[in-house]
Amino acid sequence: MAAQSPASTKPAGDQRFCWLNADTDNMQCFETEAAMTQAMQQGTGTGQVAPEGSAEQRAAPMLQSGSEQSKQRVVGRFYRDINFHGGYLVISRSGGCGSGYHSADLSAYPGWNDSVSSFVAGSGCRIGIFDNSNLSGDFYGNYRSDAYATPLNDRASSAQFVAD
Repeated sequence: MAAQSPASTKPAGDQRFCWLNADTDNMQCFETEAAMTQAMQQGTGTGQVAPEGSAEQRAAPMLQSGSEQSKQRVVGRFYRDINFHGGYLVISRSGGCGSGYHSADLSAYPGWNDSVSSFVAGSGCRIGIFDNSNLSGDFYGNYRSDAYATPLNDRASSAQFVAD
């Protein structure tokens, strides 16, 4: 049996769970949600898994706190399917949303341009999505979560994270 790499740089086949560290612009994709969760916890200290319950609770970012050294926080999670289903991309950055706003150009990450159908913001954040790169074009958002991003379903190319 051939050795299997736990992560790659772009989603392919069953590698549906991706984590983007916005500080380093490093994206890793995994075949399983458990493998991604483990990598996130190892890369940032202690992570917390969201409790089972409502769809929004299950959709809440898994990584709530990082080590004192890294201070990584989830700013958002983008799902391929409506109702927080399918593969997803978790975006984290030092200090979370903090003050002001931060952005991510989804078109720069293989497999994530024009593929978002639902999203949930990290603690202290709100998300807005744009249909073009560089926060341009039609805008939808400033929401904590949306189970079906109807106006821009499968059209988002960039995202903005705003502190609550």
